[in-house]
Amino acid sequence: MTGTSTNISKRKRAEERAEYLATRDALTGLPNRVLLHDRLEQAVVQRRAQPRRLRRSCSSTWTASRRSTIRSATRWATSS
Repeated sequence: MTGTSTNISKRKRAEERAEYLATRDALTGLPNRVLLHDRLEQAVVQRRAQPRRLRRSCSSTWTASRRSTIRSATRWATSS
């Protein structure tokens, strides 16, 4: 029984390592396009699953936050 669990553990580690290498840059370990695409796809699925009312409030909050950031950046750029 021990031999079987060892083989499964090694295989599991190998699969995890393969997935890590498929979604990360080999040199830096930073996420690559495959991981970015996966996360974007998950975000889209989550967004579509939200009730319409909640989506509207989230996007209006994001828009207000984005406007504030743009205003701050514009003020900083024009004050120099």
